[in-house]
Amino acid sequence: TLRYVPLGFTAPSESEGRAVAAADAAALGPQTEADLLFFGFPFYKSGRKRCYARLQRVLGGRLNATWSVWSEAAFEAFWAGTGRWAAHLNLHKECGHAQSSHNPVVFRTSLLLSRGATVISERAYYKDEHEYAGLVTFGAVDALPSILEQRLIRGSTSDSTRPLQTNASVAALYARRFAPQRIFARARIYTDLLGTNASAPLTEE
Repeated sequence: TLRYVPLGFTAPSESEGRAVAAADAAALGPQTEADLLFFGFPFYKSGRKRCYARLQRVLGGRLNATWSVWSEAAFEAFWAGTGRWAAHLNLHKECGHAQSSHNPVVFRTSLLLSRGATVISERAYYKDEHEYAGLVTFGAVDALPSILEQRLIRGSTSDSTRPLQTNASVAALYARRFAPQRIFARARIYTDLLGTNASAPLTEE
């Protein structure tokens, strides 16, 4: 039996909250000039590398990537200083191939959406696109720069401070739709595999 068990909501830790509060108290502001970040290494010899290069030709320095996050502490520092200040990009490893749009949304998206990040993605498996409706904006690779312009959170014209690219309503929706207990109940893990009666509301968003 195949079971659909995506990664669920993960609440930010107390230490992450302290890292964010410390960055705000020090008024450090964003540690990046990029408007769009790929959370990972996009330069392997794959379709992802070619698609990333296509986007970089259009966006220039507005697109960047990070691949130095290897621990919880490193992620906390990344999020406080960089991650929350930019939108995030999802590209499949086989980006640009005929079957690329059949691929699922990648695991790293869970960390980002749990924090209300703005996420844009190349087209994914149609059932994934339905699952992530209202959380991730999908489009053809060449349409992503235009989608970025639509999704960026803008500050007021009278305020030169760069705004955060996060939305509490996204985090709240993700927490409801991808609650781990709800995921396990829908996949019948409690009843079929664990032999318990634990359950969670399965109402659609």
